[in-house]
Amino acid sequence: METMRDIRNRMKSVRQTLQVTGAMKLISTSKLRKQASARGHASLLRRHSEAMRDIIGHSEENGHKWFDTRPDKADRKIATS
Repeated sequence: METMRDIRNRMKSVRQTLQVTGAMKLISTSKLRKQASARGHASLLRRHSEAMRDIIGHSEENGHKWFDTRPDKADRKIATS
């Protein structure tokens, strides 16, 4: 049969384990939110860069050779993502 000291030690151990587990959950939730935020920003940047490339590519007077995507221009350089 367990003594009162053993029972108290067991209760203390369980409390400490719960506290550590709770902290680990908070950390993982924070990391997950950061990843989701980063994915959202990357997706937004990708959409914006595609839109800019489309606008500049259809422009008759674009000033930069890397954004020129018109097929009639020979030996051109194109920016890629």
